[in-house]
Amino acid sequence: MFKIKILDSVSAKVLFLVVVQERISFHLIQISSFANQSWAKHQGSGWLDELQIHGWESESGTIIFLHTWSKGNFSNKEFAFLELLFREYFIGLTQQIQTHASQYHFECKFIQHSQGNSSED
Repeated sequence: MFKIKILDSVSAKVLFLVVVQERISFHLIQISSFANQSWAKHQGSGWLDELQIHGWESESGTIIFLHTWSKGNFSNKEFAFLELLFREYFIGLTQQIQTHASQYHFECKFIQHSQGNSSED
């Protein structure tokens, strides 16, 4: 991304145009949940610096564009390939985790807590 800054030199009355290039990062976040050996859900999001521009629809295995410009210069064919790549990755990850789940021993204690008023008349 480019930002244009206009600097005015008071003494020479000359107008300078300076182009400053800023670095913008793109990163992906993945959250995978495995409730048991037969159930898994994957969530994903794509971020341009601190702005989320993509999501992942786990049920259909498709990329969600959160802004009209989120697709950028990618063609439909290129995004179809990316969706296929992510689906294959999530399928392989799920299979590997479920295959080796017995090697991992995780215990999670669930605590149920409720608040409220109970009054007897």
